[in-house]
Amino acid sequence: MMRIDRFTETMQRRGRVFLVITGLLVITALVGIGQVRIDSDFSVFMPPDSPNMKGIQRLEEAFGSADELILMVSLSSEAPLTTAEYLAADLERLPEVESALGPVPRGFSEEPAVMQGRIISLMETASGRPLTYPRADLESSQVWTLLRIVPNSETAITDFVRVLEGELADRELEYAISGELYLQAKIFDYIWQVLLILPPAAVILLLGVFRFRIGSFRATILSMIPAVLGGVLTLGLLSWLWGTISVMTVLAPIFIIVLGSADGLHITSHVMDLLGEGKTNRDAINRTLGAVGVPVILTTVTTMAGFLSLMVIDSAAVRQMAVAAATGMVIAGLATWIVLPILLLHQKPLKKRSPRRAGRGLSGVFPRLTGIPAVVLTLVILGIAVPGTLRLHSDFSMLDMYKPGTDLRRGIELISDVTGSTMPVSVLFELPGDNPLDQTAAAALLDLHERLESQNPPVPGLSLYRVLSGASQVFMGTEGYPQQAFAAEMLYSRLKDMNPGLEGQFIGTEGLGRGIFFLPNLDDATLARFIGVTTEVAEDHGLRMSTVGTAFAMKELNDKIIPQQLSSLALAAVLVGLLTILTQRSLKLGLVSVLPILVTLAALFGFLGWTGTALSVVTSIMTGLTLGVGIDYAIHYISMYRYLKKSGSNRPAGEALDYVATPVLANALGLAVGFSVMILSPFQIHVTLSQLMWLTMVLSAFLSLSLLPTLLGARKEPPADQPLG
Repeated sequence: MMRIDRFTETMQRRGRVFLVITGLLVITALVGIGQVRIDSDFSVFMPPDSPNMKGIQRLEEAFGSADELILMVSLSSEAPLTTAEYLAADLERLPEVESALGPVPRGFSEEPAVMQGRIISLMETASGRPLTYPRADLESSQVWTLLRIVPNSETAITDFVRVLEGELADRELEYAISGELYLQAKIFDYIWQVLLILPPAAVILLLGVFRFRIGSFRATILSMIPAVLGGVLTLGLLSWLWGTISVMTVLAPIFIIVLGSADGLHITSHVMDLLGEGKTNRDAINRTLGAVGVPVILTTVTTMAGFLSLMVIDSAAVRQMAVAAATGMVIAGLATWIVLPILLLHQKPLKKRSPRRAGRGLSGVFPRLTGIPAVVLTLVILGIAVPGTLRLHSDFSMLDMYKPGTDLRRGIELISDVTGSTMPVSVLFELPGDNPLDQTAAAALLDLHERLESQNPPVPGLSLYRVLSGASQVFMGTEGYPQQAFAAEMLYSRLKDMNPGLEGQFIGTEGLGRGIFFLPNLDDATLARFIGVTTEVAEDHGLRMSTVGTAFAMKELNDKIIPQQLSSLALAAVLVGLLTILTQRSLKLGLVSVLPILVTLAALFGFLGWTGTALSVVTSIMTGLTLGVGIDYAIHYISMYRYLKKSGSNRPAGEALDYVATPVLANALGLAVGFSVMILSPFQIHVTLSQLMWLTMVLSAFLSLSLLPTLLGARKEPPADQPLG
């Protein structure tokens, strides 16, 4: 206690200096935040040494851009192909656009009707799908058609999409857009929405919850200051060190504000109670830090450990978020120990008010749940959860990131409903002898087209050899790829005259070619079938071929996520268990405190299995959070149990339960409510995280208040002389 008193005295004498330093740090952080850039690249999710990412880089080097944007536009059913030709030409004049390819080549409108018919037949034969799609909602007055847009390499993706959407809006055209470029551009806008809306919303929501809990609005604001400081300073630190914020690191300020505010609540509520008993500010701070200071430090460290356990996940996005959140928890913890006491010391004594104890009615239920009821309930939870864990699977695609109701998701789903396909992927292959008209390459690609189109559902695609085969049938009356080299060269030259951009679409530098395919969806099973067929064709024809696209890199992450998530879970359990054992100085108490969290994790995985929720980067975060945060409730109970036992209490398990039940429940409900702001996010991964937080926070608190007292012998203790509220 003497050390704490000296610490409090230092804070009282040097408090203004610390506050000035804090203010300067906040200003520096805000300057950094003002300069931060949004990282909308999907590569942030990928393993650093991903073979698929290397394939994407190789494709970009050979073709200039690995991606293109798919534009589906509604046009009048009267001469829609001619209108699409003019639209593509107009879009290509925009400085942000490198090329715009319509359903028919340039000059189509100038050809006679007979030649137009041949061109339409050629394009439909080459692509394996119609050039226009009827609109069922508008009878025959409008049809859909597709354009492929490639951005200027020197133009930012967000600027490219913004200009394109503006041009389409000016023309009053109804449209839908798909493609990885579009998804990345929308990530930029959505991250700014999350950054500007969710942290302030979390602060407002927690202010309401804590105001209800403490009973004083001024004390509520004080309790939130350390967490808000942690969020702001961490965001500023990220801005200065990394310069960018991704869809995952944007979560760090929310985690810090919601999780870090719990410690501020503990400190402030204890001080409020002691001030109400007539203690001075300094004495109240001394007693509070002496009683809950160590548990606050321990909960900060265990939460850090939970986040840092995510470092075993082979994803840059998860690792960055883990480091950011762990750093923020340290900053919030330091602010709780330094800034908050200074603020409480340098003001008039707070007027005590009657706090409304959230969860007070529920807390009285737990003494009756100890013993056999707690064991039975735990076994029931495990009995339901274990079969669910056997149904776990991993499947996370780019589309799964977005809410179904967002404009982006609706547009992509509309394109899928109309055309039967989603976003394009590529097959990259090496040209034997650097010859774009090589017979081996042609045979392999045409075989690939045939096998993919025979699947259910079929996978249409485009390649130079498919176009030449169609041209041979339309212009020469012979089916299949031209067997004579001079015939292939003649057709190739004619097609390049009709469409100058043809060669650049399919033939790149460094002796590489590509085919473009349109998958019905991006599920792992669909991607696996596509990879399997491509591998078989490559082996059958002796041609080096590889599937390329962000979707395949995401599948690579999915294939690794289960073993890596188990490794993360094991690491978090070991770290948290060791920390608890060391701080409690008891092997028994350390091991016992981990049991409620392990049951909670089993329930979490069981819930994921029964609901069909796929394992992903989101669920990997939940394992670390559940262990790192959920253990806090066990720590508060175990710490109070140990303190009461040392004090000579004849019922330490029961008295500890009486003391911590209400604040633990209030804290669990407060955190769950705080994380509810993520339902406002346009990202489905954030919404899922919010839902899982409700489950894990409430369940870990419930088990800490029922199973732990049972294991520590609450039922064997003598009854209390006076029940404690």
